[in-house]
Amino acid sequence: AVFEANAAAHVLQRLLVPHTCHDPSEMPLVLPMVADIPLRAEKVLIVCTAGCFDEPSFVARILTAHDRDLQALPVIADEEFRVPLRATVSKIPVQKLPRDTSGRIRTTRDVTAVIAALFKEIAVSINPKYATSQVLVASVKRIGSRLVSKQSRFTSAVRSYESGA
Repeated sequence: AVFEANAAAHVLQRLLVPHTCHDPSEMPLVLPMVADIPLRAEKVLIVCTAGCFDEPSFVARILTAHDRDLQALPVIADEEFRVPLRATVSKIPVQKLPRDTSGRIRTTRDVTAVIAALFKEIAVSINPKYATSQVLVASVKRIGSRLVSKQSRFTSAVRSYESGA
């Protein structure tokens, strides 16, 4: 799963270059599994494959994007991927995740709320393994236009979820 996510991320990166080359600060960057999201980042594409939510480092990046109020867009890169249910999230060792902005240890409910808010944004599907080049280009155009629209923030949705609204 990690290999597929990495491969899909690199394909996506290459295909996004024509949509971002006008501004070097917008050029996409594929992060290694152990790297943190750069402080200058304003947008993140979260490439999802089967089992990705089993990796605490993957979940930690989503939480970091949430805490920093980054524009986030989920990208499904594997036809076997399913949005995680509460039962899946409850298996994530919360002690391995970063603390929230107030310094407290996150609960399974906190993590579930962030993930649920992320997927309120309709994910874009991109599966380089099976898609034709035309389908990939069309998917990348959708991703590019959604990133430009700046409507992919999920923090406000999480804030209302946490407050019970």
